[in-house]
Amino acid sequence: MTAWTPEQDAELRRMCADGMTFAEMAMALGANRNAAIGRAHRRGYHNGREPGGGNRHRRPRPVAPPPEPPMPEPTPAEPVNPVHILDLPRYGACRWPLWNHTDQPSMMFCGAPVKDESVYCAEHHPRCHTPAASRRA
Repeated sequence: MTAWTPEQDAELRRMCADGMTFAEMAMALGANRNAAIGRAHRRGYHNGREPGGGNRHRRPRPVAPPPEPPMPEPTPAEPVNPVHILDLPRYGACRWPLWNHTDQPSMMFCGAPVKDESVYCAEHHPRCHTPAASRRA
C-alpha cells in the first residue's frame, strides 16, 4: 500500500477504538500488518491491547533461585600443619589456602591429612563442597 486515504485513516481509527487486532485491521484495509501498526502508531491510535499479543499462551518463566551464600573465609581457626606450596606433597595433604585474598598471598596451605579422595581435610571439605540435595533446593 503506497498512500493512505482519509477514509482508510478513519476506518483504522474506528477499528483501533473497537479493539481489533492489527492483523484483522490490515486484512480489512488491504494492507500488511506492519503498515497498519506503523500508521496507527504515527497517528497516535491505540487498540487497547498489549504489544506482542499479550503472550497469553506463553509459559511463565521459572523464578530464579536465591543467590548463593558468600564463600567462607579461607583461613581455618587452627592450622594443623601449615605447609608452603613448594613443600606441599602431591597427594594426601589439605590444599586449603591460609591467606586472605585481599593480602599478598603467603602461599601457605593447611597441610592436614585429607578426607577420602578429596584435596581437603575433614574441616575444610564441607566448606568447599555442598551436598547434592542442598544444591537442588
